[in-house]
Amino acid sequence: MAGEKSVAFVAERQIPPSPPPVRTGGALGWARDNLFSGVFNTVATLLSLAFVAYILAMVVPWLFLDSVWNASSLQGCRAVDDGACLAVINERFLQFVFGFYPEELRWRPILAFVLLFVAIWPALFSSAPRKLLIFSALYPLLAYWLIWGGSLWGPVGAVVGIAIGWACIRFLPPVARGRLDEGLAFLAAVGAGILGAALWWLFCVIAFEEALSAVLAIGLEPVESARLGGILLSTIIRVTAIAGTLPRG
Repeated sequence: MAGEKSVAFVAERQIPPSPPPVRTGGALGWARDNLFSGVFNTVATLLSLAFVAYILAMVVPWLFLDSVWNASSLQGCRAVDDGACLAVINERFLQFVFGFYPEELRWRPILAFVLLFVAIWPALFSSAPRKLLIFSALYPLLAYWLIWGGSLWGPVGAVVGIAIGWACIRFLPPVARGRLDEGLAFLAAVGAGILGAALWWLFCVIAFEEALSAVLAIGLEPVESARLGGILLSTIIRVTAIAGTLPRG
């Protein structure tokens, strides 16, 4: 009416969005847009589903329903049923895990695997005690000793080489700072640390191991690398490769 003013509506709160229609959202909407959006896509989808169903109808009974898990030979499997002969998995499962690692010594790689989680704990979680980083640094040598065995003094000798390198880097810069500037003093200390550790490992560590073994023989039964296999060997390779890439990001 003339002379009257209309008052504009102002929302006092944000209206929440409404869910999309069932046919346009969710799994049904995705299937309609991507699998049944046209005649060609519909026919291709139905043919693909029929092919998958045909394969599953053959594979599932052969692999799960009619498979044989207990038999002494392939002929024994065939005598029981026509399904997959999986008795070898049941018979050789531990060999798939450990390879030819001696059965009575398998506790050693198991312990090394458990300690791996202790070693990576402080690297993954800031709430872990910082002192555990010392164990993380020593874990590779401990795991090597547990898996391959031998004298304990071999890994200890390797740690001594690391300590020599660290001592050079830590204590040589203040000594050389009076003759060299700070940057050159640090580089010289790093070079001396690398050289000192390398010389120790090349010429001294074997004599160190033999001398301490003669005084106090502490060791585990050696296991040849040829006896490692299966999941154990794959895990060692993967963990070593991943750990080797960490310093380079």
